[in-house]
Amino acid sequence: MKGAYPFGDQVSSSDSSSSYDYEDLVLRRARMYQEYMKVVPMPTQRGFAIPFTSWVGFAASMKEFYGQPRHYLTNAQMKKFDHMRLGADNEDVPLDTIIVSSLHC
Repeated sequence: MKGAYPFGDQVSSSDSSSSYDYEDLVLRRARMYQEYMKVVPMPTQRGFAIPFTSWVGFAASMKEFYGQPRHYLTNAQMKKFDHMRLGADNEDVPLDTIIVSSLHC
């Protein structure tokens, strides 16, 4: 039986070393991502408003503003934050009233 794995690689589940191969692949990809992020310049601009009411929108604006890719776990966490806000009293409140002002000064 073949299973589809991220990054386009196919791994046979009948091969006893397939789980190790997959783990090695994931670790290699993580190292590549870390090395790539070392060469991406740190943002130097500061001081902008956060007019968003969703964390996903905020994360997208940060990506556009700084020109840096987001880690997939960041995307997952932003979706989780948005899900937690559903039905809350502050669901429609802009994030700049929730986020500590020193973080975006």
